[in-house]
Amino acid sequence: MLYRTANYPEIAISRRRETATGPWRKCCISRRGFRDSGIVKNPAMTPDLNPVINARLAEIRKWCRHPRHIAARKEQVRLHPLCSRCGRPASLILHEYPDDYRHGFVHYVELIERGERPTGCPACNKAERSGRRPCPSCVEKHKRDPEVPIHYITQDQDRCRYCESGFDPEAGKRRHERSNRTRNKINRCRYFRAHPMKKAIIDGEWVEVPR
Repeated sequence: MLYRTANYPEIAISRRRETATGPWRKCCISRRGFRDSGIVKNPAMTPDLNPVINARLAEIRKWCRHPRHIAARKEQVRLHPLCSRCGRPASLILHEYPDDYRHGFVHYVELIERGERPTGCPACNKAERSGRRPCPSCVEKHKRDPEVPIHYITQDQDRCRYCESGFDPEAGKRRHERSNRTRNKINRCRYFRAHPMKKAIIDGEWVEVPR
């Protein structure tokens, strides 16, 4: 069977790790063996279980600890201290171009040194790995008031549910309370059906009487 990935179209894997056919499967290993967890949103940034690709990813991770990469990153963060996505303080280089890693470490660092790659914050970097982006409305509110949180949305969304015109912040709390009342009522009825008798003290003695 051939395992299809974003960077390596056809790579053979062992029969023990065969899964359903389809491109860009996000998989994980458990003690029970191979388990498939479905299609991922951003296949280019998802690690593969193939040893060849894992070795390549391990080599790329070493680049981030290289002194030249650290110096280039700090210089770009000094020149561009704000995240290019949300405007919060930046601390790293966003990994939005998978082709940057194909030509080796020197090519990748030179792109950073020339300032051709944007800086970003850890939250935006993590969200982009799963195919999400910051809500534009939340970003504008955060610029006016830093206490406003920034929510992340998928690529096909225009804004998050917190920025919708008819959003009620107390609706979720009321729905949660209503669900708790319903669940407690059901559990109480089940208990009464399973235990129709109750204990009571009559004439100084404990006896069972109907509820």
